[in-house]
Amino acid sequence: MKGFTQKYGVKMLVWCEHHHTMENAIKREEQLKKWQRAWKIDLIENFNPQWRDLHDEIDVVSTLVEWKEWFYFQPYSSIWSSFPRTRESILEADFGS
Repeated sequence: MKGFTQKYGVKMLVWCEHHHTMENAIKREEQLKKWQRAWKIDLIENFNPQWRDLHDEIDVVSTLVEWKEWFYFQPYSSIWSSFPRTRESILEADFGS
């Protein structure tokens, strides 16, 4: 079965949103699916007027909302003992999710 990207020939990421929970992300996706095409185009053009490919501009580490929430609610002493030392180890880390 083809995925959405292959089925529709998607080549660029021109818009994105980040949400604190999966539930919020799903609700937003359901909301946007009901929008007219013109509204979606307006959303993109307000966010990204040049329609640049945003794929390489997204800072994955800064958008790890669940990781940030885990980090801020840990006791100070436990943070540094388990803190990943590199960007790659942050991306690979499992912080008890």
